[in-house]
Amino acid sequence: RTYFSRYFHRKVGVCFVCWLTSLRIEQARASMQSSDLSITRIAFNVGYKNLWSFERAFRRCTGMSARQYKVSVKPD
Repeated sequence: RTYFSRYFHRKVGVCFVCWLTSLRIEQARASMQSSDLSITRIAFNVGYKNLWSFERAFRRCTGMSARQYKVSVKPD
């Protein structure tokens, strides 16, 4: 685990967990724009085991809650 983490950081420039979180949040954002799935379903679909962890990661990456983001990207 340690070897992989160091190797990944050297090659990509960010730690694996940060990269994975970023990838998951981008997938969630795309899903919010293109579907009417609930935030809970989206969180599970992108790999989070609970909504609280997803909400915290989403806010950290985007600066807004998942609910605020979903409302802002939905057409009127």
